[in-house]
Amino acid sequence: TENVLVQEQLQNFVKVIFERGVTMLRLDAAMHVYPETFLAILAAFPMNYVVQEFFPGPIKFEKDTLTKASMVGTFTNFDFGSQVAQVLFDVRKDG
Repeated sequence: TENVLVQEQLQNFVKVIFERGVTMLRLDAAMHVYPETFLAILAAFPMNYVVQEFFPGPIKFEKDTLTKASMVGTFTNFDFGSQVAQVLFDVRKDG
């Protein structure tokens, strides 16, 4: 996605869907694209909501990535299922 031609194609696609009324996006595999690139692609399109698919590692352990990606949008929480399971196990274990 760091290829300028790919970025132009993505920007053209976002333009088309934005002109048709789309104002919310889910960015799959966002961790494989520099946040600065997404910011540049989306700059001309004021989205109401953007959610990015990130596995926990880059967000937890790379503070620079967290800061930059937060400027793009929110994140899918892949830890949520584990967190729910932990609560259930803790409750069952204690109860």
